[in-house]
Amino acid sequence: LLVIHGEEDKLFPIEHAYYIMDWAIGEKELKSYPEGKHGCINFLDEVVPYSIDWLKKHLLE
Repeated sequence: LLVIHGEEDKLFPIEHAYYIMDWAIGEKELKSYPEGKHGCINFLDEVVPYSIDWLKKHLLE
């Protein structure tokens, strides 16, 4: 499970990401961006390649 969350998200507070991480079992990773908005739209140049690399790693295992 990969959770990517912006800490300045006005729709869903970062606590929601922490709750998901506490709830989830198995391999999981939280990638947060301190200045990230909802959907980390202001960090897409980092989020998209990171997500693709994560998916490649975990889907090809």
